[in-house]
Amino acid sequence: MTDYTTELLHISSYVIGILAGALLLAIVMLFYYRRKLNKMCMMEDDFQPSDSENLFGKYATPIKESCTPDRNDSDNEDSDEDVSEEQEKELASAETENASFETEVAEPEAEAAEPDAKDVEEKTQDKSPKEEVPTTKPRVKRMTKAEIAEERLYKNITSTIVKEQLYLKPGFGRTDIVERFNISAHRAGIIFSKRQTSIPEFVRNCRLEHACQQMKDEPLANLSDIATASGFSFVSSFMRDFKNRYGMTPARFRETLQSNESETE
Repeated sequence: MTDYTTELLHISSYVIGILAGALLLAIVMLFYYRRKLNKMCMMEDDFQPSDSENLFGKYATPIKESCTPDRNDSDNEDSDEDVSEEQEKELASAETENASFETEVAEPEAEAAEPDAKDVEEKTQDKSPKEEVPTTKPRVKRMTKAEIAEERLYKNITSTIVKEQLYLKPGFGRTDIVERFNISAHRAGIIFSKRQTSIPEFVRNCRLEHACQQMKDEPLANLSDIATASGFSFVSSFMRDFKNRYGMTPARFRETLQSNESETE
């Protein structure tokens, strides 16, 4: 900020100096021309002869008034015309000099004005408040005590079914869960439905995963034996549920397993 103010002070002092010089020059020139005219008038008054023939010869005529030449005197008219032409030329030259001074002064002022406008724009941009983007954090829904207890019960039921392989028992379902975990049948159904599943679907998925593992471990085993060992009461239900879940029959699934094993070998 101090550099900027000092630069403005230098420019203003330079402009004031130029204007003062131009004004002084105009005053001096005006005083000079006025003094010159006064001298000319005084010279004509002092040297006015009594006998015009002694000073100017037989062709001279006496001067009637000081500083006012006779209309019949052609020589005096020519001299006045020359003086007026010189004055007009000098005044024209003075005007051109003043115009040149004004243009020289105006150019640095315009150059100095441009960075000022830029600085003002930059300052206004800096002072403009930055728009803050509101950051909305997703609200985490807090679980109630009842929901926490229900989630723990669901994990306990499913982990017990998987670890103890209760799904391998044919006919395993809601009644077995109610007896094992001492809850009502309605509550057991609600616990699974809230997790986008049901008790029969959960048990069926566990049995299908067990059958897939059996086909991997025992590639030569009979499919009906695998279905019975996985907890299915009927082979037809095993075939139907397997195709609905994996998009292929158990036999096709076994063939893909064998082809993958042969490629790896």
